[in-house]
Amino acid sequence: MARVKSNVASRARKKKVLKLAKGYFGSKHRLYRTANEQVMRSQRYAFIGRKQVKREMRKLWITRINAGARLNGISYSQLTFGLRLADIQINRKMLSEMAIHDAAGFTAIVEIAKNAIANQANAPKAVKEVVVEEVVATPAVEENVTVDTADYGSNWADVVYNIIDRHVNDDFTTEDVLAHSHIAAAIYPKNTTIEATIKRNIASLVKDGKVVEVEVDSYKKVK
Repeated sequence: MARVKSNVASRARKKKVLKLAKGYFGSKHRLYRTANEQVMRSQRYAFIGRKQVKREMRKLWITRINAGARLNGISYSQLTFGLRLADIQINRKMLSEMAIHDAAGFTAIVEIAKNAIANQANAPKAVKEVVVEEVVATPAVEENVTVDTADYGSNWADVVYNIIDRHVNDDFTTEDVLAHSHIAAAIYPKNTTIEATIKRNIASLVKDGKVVEVEVDSYKKVK
């Protein structure tokens, strides 16, 4: 197999970098390594600069439009608002050019915006119909329950077991326990998943043999 030489290709790559580095100070336009480093850095700055110039030009256009609008007795924000009301679609670049080179045309646009704002202010306001929906009263939930934390236990499993033992019948469902979730909420006020935690601890009580699961979501106390 013939030996592949890359002299021509590598030389072309280096010439390409050195061409981009033309005019750089010192060895940055002579030596390939330093030139390559500077070219890569310069290209990064150029990429950033292409984005920044758009922002700067937008600021410049707004400044020019605002200056022209103030000469005509209106602010930039009111001018753009009036143009939207008049359905005149013209970008900031063109408006700024008109403010500099075509004062009469810019003044005419300002007058259109002023008239649109005045017409909108004089137009009768539409009266919104308020539909009152029937509010169905919900049963009051017991609030501000004072619970002795130590009386119900020191952990979630004890709390759920004591709720079952004291507040539900011998045969109960998950919903029966959740009806007294306000007790657990009073003990653990920072817990935002009270119902899920109660369900998880009911399953733990079944596993520990403290509660018997008769069927899905139906349980029985162990005496």
